[in-house]
Amino acid sequence: MGKSLFVLAAIRLWWAMRQRPYRPQPEAFPVMVNMGHLLLYACMFLMPVTGIAALLGGGYGLTLFGVDVITKTEVEIPWLGAIGNLHSPIAWMFVALVLGHIAAALFHHFVRRDQTLKRMLGQY
Repeated sequence: MGKSLFVLAAIRLWWAMRQRPYRPQPEAFPVMVNMGHLLLYACMFLMPVTGIAALLGGGYGLTLFGVDVITKTEVEIPWLGAIGNLHSPIAWMFVALVLGHIAAALFHHFVRRDQTLKRMLGQY
């Protein structure tokens, strides 16, 4: 599942880079807005990477779309396991960032009454 999400994250990043010239620049808190988006993308890529590291660190091997890319060895690799231990904290950070993103979109829609949410939904 994580490998598929990694592919989807790469497609999303490619799309975002192509749309960058058309995106409005944030008026309020531009550093915080840009950092929030950067962290969202970082989490999208780090989640599958740390998940794969946890698998390989535990000696489980790696299967990609039904094909064994790295066979199961049952030999633990401690340094990969340590990277894999970051999977859960990154997941919680990702949840917090997504909730913050939703809250900011709703704030723009209901308080500022601008077109941010409509732009996000592709309706503007």
